[in-house]
Amino acid sequence: MKNLTDGEIALLEQYCNGTISEEDIEKLEDRLLTDAEFREEARTYFSMDAFLHMDENVPSVPETPVKTPKVPAPKPIIFWPVATAASLSFIAGIILYSLLISLEKKGIGAASIDQKTEMKASGFAVIEKAVNVEWETNSKAFENGQAVAQETLKIKKGIVHLEFFCGASVILEGPAEFDVKSSWEGFCRSGKLRANVPPAAHGFRIDTPSNRIVDLGTEFGLDISGNKESVVVFDGEIELHSKGKEMKLLKAGEGVKTEGSKQESIVATAAENFIKTSTLNDLHKGEIQNRYSQWLDQSKKWAADPNLIAYYNFTHENTPFVRNDGLNPQHNLDGKIIRAERVNGRWDKIENGGAMEFKKPGSRVRVNIPGEFTAFSFSTWVRIDSLDRQWNSLFMGDSYQIGEPHWQIFEDGRLVICVRVYDRPKDYHKIYYSPKIWEPSESGKWIHLATVYDPVKKEVKHFKNGQKIMHEVIEDKFHVTKLKIGPAEIGNWGQPTRTDPIFALRNINGRIDEMLLMDKALTDDEVMAIFKSGKRD
Repeated sequence: MKNLTDGEIALLEQYCNGTISEEDIEKLEDRLLTDAEFREEARTYFSMDAFLHMDENVPSVPETPVKTPKVPAPKPIIFWPVATAASLSFIAGIILYSLLISLEKKGIGAASIDQKTEMKASGFAVIEKAVNVEWETNSKAFENGQAVAQETLKIKKGIVHLEFFCGASVILEGPAEFDVKSSWEGFCRSGKLRANVPPAAHGFRIDTPSNRIVDLGTEFGLDISGNKESVVVFDGEIELHSKGKEMKLLKAGEGVKTEGSKQESIVATAAENFIKTSTLNDLHKGEIQNRYSQWLDQSKKWAADPNLIAYYNFTHENTPFVRNDGLNPQHNLDGKIIRAERVNGRWDKIENGGAMEFKKPGSRVRVNIPGEFTAFSFSTWVRIDSLDRQWNSLFMGDSYQIGEPHWQIFEDGRLVICVRVYDRPKDYHKIYYSPKIWEPSESGKWIHLATVYDPVKKEVKHFKNGQKIMHEVIEDKFHVTKLKIGPAEIGNWGQPTRTDPIFALRNINGRIDEMLLMDKALTDDEVMAIFKSGKRD
């Protein structure tokens, strides 16, 4: 059972006292719909409330009778204990029913109360690392952190570290072709691999054209070239099932070479010929360092671009401010950190490779960017952990006056840009949506997002990882030529015009790394160049 929060208790009290608002009724209905533990606690609370009002003469009952909305007050009858308990449970059930009946009127059946919609993803394994990889032209190009379902990896060259969800690790060296069959099995058609299988993954299996290897908790190597196959055991033991032959149990130091129908025993003395995880980690770190150096050189060029508005790298610094790395000396465009936290960015292996995390409600970076602009180009790297708000902010103009932008992600994973055009309560702007740029399987993965708002060409474009995914013409009635920003926020929206302390939750649940704002419409090639130069892996 859960403990009720102060807010949950307040909702129940207001309902029982007949003082609950329509807005809070909706909140209470939502909690009852989505939280089975809360419903059980609510039933207990209603039982206690009914008990306190069973006898009007009991001193603890308020002088003014308490009215429960839509529920007839029970008659003050005294029962023996068992009957009383049953009565209270019945009354609580009626109260709970009166609340939930409204859900049925909205088309939500009572049977659906406990049926929550779960987020889903697809895959049996994940690409843990891909170092210096070139994929075959007829192969899907996988990225670090990407889930792999029943798919084939065709590696022309380079190294791929594959983590199966059962716990087994496989390091593939190109050229190689490998099928992921399930969380517990793969098929190696060609190439070299090293597999590490912990106790939790005993029974993990790799098939080849001639053999089946069933792991019993071990580390082994496999090399396939043409019709020649070699399997060697470095630690533990495996079962080797060969076509037309009895099963062989191979232990550490043992191996078998298969060529066509011929098979011979070999000694596993060549473990150094199969790449180790530690060696792979060193190669990966070196590749990241090299790419970081290339990105650093390019970032200096962006900082000096005359069309730059502001440039935030979020490097690790022991200050409450985010430095504007642009070379524009006219204004102090540094940002103030509020509740957001400095964390590792996509350059997590590099000193000062930081980002800003906005998980906490109210977390944000406050900036003030004066001036007028002719176009907007936004570029950022973002790691989304979940989209649990309706609107998830990237960069938002404070008061949203004419010419100010709102750049954010909608709850269904679409990238959004809108710029206010009119000073009226309705039909004051056009919202430009992209196709989905995020789904739950990409949680924790760094992606590059960019949006171009171009009043001169009257067009809006959205990009993901350098690729243009949306293009839309700006209609004349939503065309505005004078753009501005002023006070604004990264990662949230402050709504400064509100007069009450309640604020919408729009802080993005994730991290933002390197945000670039340009007073020009970046071309498709320029967006791709930003992506390629800033891509870590």
